[in-house]
Amino acid sequence: MLTELVTNAVKYAYPAPERGLIWVKFGQRKGGLVLSVSDSGVGLPPARGGRAGGLGMKLVNSLISQIKGELVVRPRPGATFEIKLPPTPKAN
Repeated sequence: MLTELVTNAVKYAYPAPERGLIWVKFGQRKGGLVLSVSDSGVGLPPARGGRAGGLGMKLVNSLISQIKGELVVRPRPGATFEIKLPPTPKAN
């Protein structure tokens, strides 16, 4: 998931000759883990909002579904993809 989201940001956030930063954050929030990939680039097209798209985003959505996670997309300004992962059970 991370590789696909970072690759998409590299390919689409900053059309040539633009340059910019891509942020990857991972941490714990409200009892679960959160992985986010953000940029301050051109943002997502209004119709897509990160939900449709190519094979890569379909794969990301499928993987998130398999782990019972949640994808939150903020399309503008820039783009942020936040994956909320369910808490893991504690070992005995």
